[in-house]
This record gives sequence, structure tokens and C-alpha cells, in this order.
Amino acid sequence: MMHASIGTTCGFLLAMSSGARGQSDWSLVAPRSNTLPKGEPPASFDRRENIISPLGVSSSLDARPALLHTNKFYANLLLDSSSRAAWALPYILTINEEYPFGLYVSYPRFFEGERQDDRLKWYATTTGKDIILSAQELRTNQEAELTDFDDEGFSATVKFSSQDTAGGSMTTYIVRGMAYATVLYEDFTPEMATQHAILRVNGNAAAGGVHTNSRGRFMLELNDGSTWIVYSSNRELELSYVPATSDTPSSLRAKSPMTGTLRATRVPYESDSAEYDEAMGALDEHAGCYPIKGELQAWMDTKSTNRGRYKISWTTGGDDSGLLHFALPHHQGMLETSKVARTGLYVSSPTKGNMELVIGKIWEVNENDLPDFEWVPSKSRITSNVEREWIEYYLEEEISVPLDNVAGSSVYFGGKNLMAYAQLCLVADEIGRDDLVGPCVDQVEAGFDMYLMHSNGNPLVYDKIWGGVIGGLGLEEDSRAADFYASYYNDHHFHYSYVINAAAVLAHLRPSWATSDNVAWVNTLIRDVNDPNKYDAFFPQFRSFDWFSGHSWARGLLFAFDGKDQESTSEDVNFFYAMTMWAIATGNTALEGLGRLQTGVVKRSINEYFLLKDSNTNHPADFVKNKVTGIFFESKVDYTTWFGANVEYIHGIQNIPVTPITEYVRDPQFVSEEWNQRLQSVVGGAEGSWNTVLYMSYATIEKHLAFKEMITSGVDDGLQRAWALYWAATRPDCATFCAHSDANLDRAPEPTPTLLPAVPTPTPTPVMPVPTATAGAFTCDGVERNNFCCSSGCRQCGGSNCSKQEQIGLTGEDCCQNRITASGRLCSVTQEAPCYMDAPSSSAWVAPASSAYGGIPAVIPGMVQAEKFDHGGEGVSYSDTTPGNSGGVFRPNEDVDISGGHDDYHVAWIRATEFLRYTVNVEKAASAFDFTFQVATIPSYHDSGSFRVVTGGTGCDDYTTDLSGLVVVPSTGGWGTFASLPVRTDWKKVLTSQRWGANMLTTSGGQDPANSCATQSPSSKLAARGATTSQPTLAGS
Repeated sequence: MMHASIGTTCGFLLAMSSGARGQSDWSLVAPRSNTLPKGEPPASFDRRENIISPLGVSSSLDARPALLHTNKFYANLLLDSSSRAAWALPYILTINEEYPFGLYVSYPRFFEGERQDDRLKWYATTTGKDIILSAQELRTNQEAELTDFDDEGFSATVKFSSQDTAGGSMTTYIVRGMAYATVLYEDFTPEMATQHAILRVNGNAAAGGVHTNSRGRFMLELNDGSTWIVYSSNRELELSYVPATSDTPSSLRAKSPMTGTLRATRVPYESDSAEYDEAMGALDEHAGCYPIKGELQAWMDTKSTNRGRYKISWTTGGDDSGLLHFALPHHQGMLETSKVARTGLYVSSPTKGNMELVIGKIWEVNENDLPDFEWVPSKSRITSNVEREWIEYYLEEEISVPLDNVAGSSVYFGGKNLMAYAQLCLVADEIGRDDLVGPCVDQVEAGFDMYLMHSNGNPLVYDKIWGGVIGGLGLEEDSRAADFYASYYNDHHFHYSYVINAAAVLAHLRPSWATSDNVAWVNTLIRDVNDPNKYDAFFPQFRSFDWFSGHSWARGLLFAFDGKDQESTSEDVNFFYAMTMWAIATGNTALEGLGRLQTGVVKRSINEYFLLKDSNTNHPADFVKNKVTGIFFESKVDYTTWFGANVEYIHGIQNIPVTPITEYVRDPQFVSEEWNQRLQSVVGGAEGSWNTVLYMSYATIEKHLAFKEMITSGVDDGLQRAWALYWAATRPDCATFCAHSDANLDRAPEPTPTLLPAVPTPTPTPVMPVPTATAGAFTCDGVERNNFCCSSGCRQCGGSNCSKQEQIGLTGEDCCQNRITASGRLCSVTQEAPCYMDAPSSSAWVAPASSAYGGIPAVIPGMVQAEKFDHGGEGVSYSDTTPGNSGGVFRPNEDVDISGGHDDYHVAWIRATEFLRYTVNVEKAASAFDFTFQVATIPSYHDSGSFRVVTGGTGCDDYTTDLSGLVVVPSTGGWGTFASLPVRTDWKKVLTSQRWGANMLTTSGGQDPANSCATQSPSSKLAARGATTSQPTLAGS
């Protein structure tokens, strides 16, 4: 087979042809400067500076730091990390921070991980120093700076220089899909090295002296069996072999400086393969044309909302031999062949299957099967009157419950609750229950107001360093992990998709809500994640979405050896669905077109790389048996989740939230294979509410059977049962994989008349007495401070009144301790009031005492639920080192971090020095108790989680009796994987180290009844037999 060629040149961009249809039929959706606002974000977003600053950036880019990308393949280059790597694909390029300096080029090698049954649970690809492109001027030191990048995230340019030389440099263009690693030398002396031994150069022994080639072509045979070719634009280059020493690798050194390029590529085939000669010919022919960056353009068909296309134009340098480049599997069958020639030559990518060499610098991809968008599936699909009765029964029940749990310290969990309630409003509207629509929308609007007014526990702010919207809580020293490291730009498309979806529903069902201010606020979230404007001075273009990979990346500025990663493809899709519905509701046709196109692109890539049908060839066959990928890195794929390895977690996270777009992405064939091979055997024992998520998928092929199961299966705050049932009842027929067998359903009970929830009225902030105030500012130890309100982050102030901890730097008690207002509102992160150390002479101040949760002490022996700690507030019934409730559920207005939902709550994110206090009724005298603790942690925190149960005292370092001894929490495999930890000991629960979770503790009397409990002082915190005032404490040091 001859390798293909195409008549392209390397020095200019070819004009785009629109084919048979006229150019006027297409509307540009990216880049576009008027789709969204381009000025400063609304003033309601406070301006803050991130605690992370970009490193290694040229001073020439300082004028536009807000345009640096956080989630692209090269972001490690901007971080203070041990491995500054960029995943160009298939090659991985690394800038080394120690000798030998220069650019490391690695072709990844596959290796298997753990197996279970006949399935491969994970696999990864190694990186190494296959080829090191360097210069003799860099032998003692180097300065490597990012000097340029394209706005869409296709490329990054890095320049190397030395402190020891006044001039000269080497520059590398790191470009997605590059077929060669390219270094441009400017008066620098080339040097090449490798971690392997160089055996031969152009067929001659490497140690045989000076190597030259009239074509500037050097074939290197290495002792790992690989062959690399290095092409020099300087045909007179002479390379001398230098053998390895104990601390330096073998190398090839030029005799003198040069100006020109070196390009290195690995030969993709063995010499005895049929494709070898063709591959060598292609590599030789196109070695003179190199990519520098890429530029994106995207269009929607103005006459059909189901057709769109995008184009990547590669800017090139060098000669006119034509650009040879690698395309991913989701590109290969879609590239417009009039612009690009396919060669049929392949190499393996790290985790995305085989990449194909193609020739041409204009990549045009047509997407001709874009989805229709709808608010809810049509009620006409419901074929059972009994199913409709059940939907209405739960719709009335769930709308009668006030919407809460949206104002905690987690935008993610709060947004999920908000969107889930908004879906109820859509169902009510679709089935004609106008009596429910208004009250439902009232609740959503009131919940959304907490975000608009930035009165939730983690108010969104504008980050001036990186140019983005982040939760302010993550900027606090002790709260950097808040909301899954969202301040590091993790998961923004996940989190904001729920909030944008709820906003779209509001704008749809209550158009008057979509005021200019509200629209601007929501558009700011879209600008943060998916700004199509490459000229926006305040946000980068397409932060999360990778147009080369065809999907988003969830990891932001957290370093990872395996590169960027993404876990939940369904939440990725939800962002584009939410953005598109928002655009429809607000009449933004350009944004709507962009959303439609991106949904089509992401659907294609998800079905290539993440949702694995039996026919999938992009992963090892034994890994395909898992049916979904789990955590997908650039260099590793791991069948697990960040929160546990349960099968229901791994598959469920790929199916939340369920929206009308879900059926477009997850087709019946995949659902059938996934159910039969992985889910059917685990759904009955699935934890918590995950079984409902699995049944929602099953409804695609058996809607009536799934519906029957979901009447009683578990749900959590991020999913309403009425929506789950409505989804199941509206599944369409399909010819091959759907059965939709009949199920015998009992009639739904008659709904109990209930009052619909009243819209909560914001409570005015109480006015506190101000003992010392000057010109609107408080003083702290004689130093004037801003008049901040008190939050749980305002601690250790040490003065008579205080502002933020970081502005004071003093030590002392919590400035909010033991203080509530006359109206009973605690001074907390969501209900704020000025802070005082000493109670002023006013009857408005009272000090709360610790009291049993709900007024009913837990009975000992018996079970104590971890989340049902005493009432009393910070410093009294608990001590928590991070402000707000990170999970945002169960007790959202207190600072203890609680996760879970619907009777399956647990205390999470536990850190050192924290404690929880419980009032219990000890009904049996014993000198010893048998404890069983339900605990969870992940392997990386193994041996770091520990606690004690104690009585008496006020906290971790002040207690009377240690009843349990030090209890070490073993790794349980995931945050949501709880294990029973039995301890037989004497009796306060003290958390001595951090990052674990507690669900419950169970006690039973020991075998040796004694008077030790009875003889302790009745004031002890867990002492007097039968005393309802006794209080054990769960705490940490």
C-alpha cells in the first residue's frame, strides 16, 4: 500500500471550502466575541487572588495572566512539581529540573495492573527518557519558560536558555498530535542523549567516532529495541558519541552551535513488518514541516439544528513538504478527506487506542447527527395510567417538602439539590399540574437567590490570578480541599452545570426571573468553563473542553503524574446540556449552536473512550469487560472512583444526572451490555441511592420493570423519585435491545393533602452592640480592622472583636465561641454577625449549652449515629477546623462536614483536633464496652486516621477518661466504603488525625459489670448510670 499524499503547503493556511452548500448556510459559533459578555465579571463576584501562581511563564505573558489555561494537557508546566510533563499524544514531553537538562521525549509503554476474575482493573503507560533533546549550553543550568500558547489549548511553546550564556536558545513547540518532537536551535549547540544505550547510528556502531549524513538524517538504534530517527535541518551537522558515565547518559554532541531544527520521531513498526517501508517513507518525506500551534473554528448549519462542523487549522513552520500529524480514533472516520489524506499507519496512544498518521494541515470534521434538545421527555410516551398515578403521587409529596441543603459550603452538592428540585417543576409543567408549578418554582428561585446574593457557605468569587470563578472557601489555608479542590479549578464543569441547569428552568418557567443582572451572573459561570471568545481578557477560551480529545478534563491545578483526568462523563455532558437549555431559555442562538455542536462531539468521544461496548478496540480486551473506564487519565485508566471502588459507584457516576440528553449519549446496545455483564448482579445490594441510578439506566431497555423497582429504591438529595419514575415511564421503544416487559403494579395511594412549602423569607441580620467602633471599623487590640462579619473561618483572633484570621495573625479562642443572638441565630458562615471575644453588657447575648440531638439522648448500650451530635455549636458540641458544611446536607447551617442523603448520612472530611460531643443515656453499668465503629478512608491516608472515645473535659487535649485508647482507621478502599471496626475497651471519641469519615458507633456492655461508671462524678461527660446529661465526645488532636 502506498502512503497517501495531499497537495498542501506548509507556509500558509488553505482556504476552507464549504462543499456543496453555500457559506451563507453556516453560522460561526467559535471563536465568537459577542456570544457572551466580554467585560469585567459582575461586581457581585468579589475579587480575590488565588493561593497558586503560575510558574515558568515568560514576562512577555505577564500582561495576560488571566488567559493561562488551568485544565489543558500542559498545565503541569505551570506548576511547582517534580515532573513538568505535557501529554502531546502519542508522545509525552517533560522539562527536567535537574541534569541532564532539556526536553525529554517519551513514547509510552503499556503495562498491566491488577486483575479481578477475567477483567483487567487498570492499566497504565510508562514514561521515560527515550530521547533527550538538549544543548551543551544547558549542561550546568537551564531556564525554561512558557513563551506562547494558542487560546484553544492545542499547543504550548517553551523556550530554553542558560544563565551562563549571553545569547542563544532552543525552543520547542509542544502540539497535540505531533508526529515528531521539534526543537528550534538559535545559536545553540545540539546535544542528544537517552536513558538507554545508543547501539548504532545510521547502521554504524555508535562509538565509532563522528556521525554525519548528507540528508541530515540520523537513525538511532537503542538497546531497548526501539529505533528513533532525528532529522536536522542543518545537513552539515556532525555528531560525536560520548559514552555514559556513572552520573551521565551516553550522548551525541554537535561540534559547534547551529541555527535550525532537530526533529525526533520513533519508528512505529518493526523492520520486518509490511508497513515498515511505508512508514519510513512518510516520516522521511514530511520531516521538514512542523506544527507550531492550532486554531479552532466551529459552525452550525442555519437550516438544520442537527448539523454542525469544526475545523482545526495547524500553523506550521519549515518547508512545504506537508504536515504529518497523528489523529485520534474519534477523528479518523470523520475528517474531511478533501483536506486530509489518511495513511493507514498507526501507533498506540497512552489511553485512547491507535492514533493514525494523516497528512494535511486543515482538519475539518462534520457532525451530522446532533441531538434535539427538550426540557423533559414528552408525557405522550407514558403508556401506563398506573405509572402516571405513581409519578403524580411522588410529585405532590416531593414538592411539598421545602427545598433546602443548597446553601452549604459545597456548590456541587447544593447545585445538585437545586437542579433535582427544578426537574420536579418541569415534570409538573409537562403533565399539566399548574397548581404545583408555581410553588415549585418559588422554591427554586429562593434557593438560587442564595447563590446570587453570595450568601451560601462557599460564595463564588473572581480569581484575578488565573481568570476564573472559584469558591472563596478554598482560598483559606485550612480549606484548600473545599468542594473537591474547586479553587484549583477542579470539576468546574460538573459543579456549575447543576446551577446553570436550575437557572435555565427558572428562565423557562418564569421568564421574568431572567433579568439582565441574573443573566449576567449565570453567563459568568459559562464564561469560566466554556468561553468561546478568544479575546476575552478575563477568562480563558474553553477552559475545560479539549477540542483535540473531544471531551472535557476535570483536573485543574492539582499536579498528577498521570496527567489530566476525568471521572464522570455524564456530568461532562450535563454542562453542555445545561448551557444549551440556558441559551434556548434566554434566546442566545449562538450559544445554543455551540452547545449543540459540543454535545455531538463529546458524545462521540465518550462512546469511543469511556463507555465500552463489546466491539471497542481502544482499550485492552480484558479492560473492555468492565464496560466503563472509571477514572480516565492521560496515561492511566483505572476502574474505580475517587470515592470508592463499589461497582455501583463506578457505573453510577457515569449516569448522573439523568436528563433528556442521556438517551442520546447512552444507546440501548451499551445499556444492555452494561446491565447484563456488570450491573444486574450488583443492583440488589447497591449502597444507598445508587440502585435507583442503576435502575434509571435499566429503564432504557426494561422501563416497566425498572419503574416498579424504583417505587421503593433509595434516592438522595441530588435525585427526586418523581423525576426518576417519569424518566423510566417515558423511555421509547427500540427495535433490537429493548423489551419493556409488563410489570404488575399496585395502584398508587391517594395523596395526603399537604400544604405546599412557603417561600423562606430571609431573616434580617441582627444588630449587635458595638463596644468599640470608629468610622465603621472595629478595632482589634488597638489595630483598626475592617468591619467583617463573623464566620467559622474567623478564628484565633485574640482581641475584643475581630476581622478575618489572616488579617490579624494573633492567637486565642474562637471569636465566635459561645455567642448567639437574641433571635437565636448562631454566628456561622451562613448566618453572620459581628464577632466579640467578651460578651458585652447586654442581655442580647446568651451562651448555649450542649444538649442531645433532637432533645433525646442516644441509649447506651446501643447505636450512636455520627451525624447526630449534640446541639450547642462550635466549641461546645463540636469543633471543626474548616468553615461550613462541606457536604451541605442534613445540618447545612452548622460547620461539621456531613455527606450522604436520605437516612444515610455520615460525618466526612474529618481533620486533626476536631471533636464531636454526644449526650447519651447509659442504662447499663460496665467496666468495659465493646465498640463497633463504622469508618472509611482511602489508601493514600492509610495509618493517618485515628481517634479516641473519652469522657469529661472540653476537647481533644482536655478530658477525664480515655475509654477506647487510640483507634487507628484502616484503609477501606474509598470515602464511601464503610467498614466495621470493632474495639473492646473501657469508654469521648477523640479524632487524633485527619481525613477519614465516621458513620456510626455501636456499643454493647462488656462481660465484667462493675461500679466504675456509677462511681464517676455525675458531671462527667459519659459517666453516671442512667443520667441523661452524660455526654461522650468524638474529637481529635
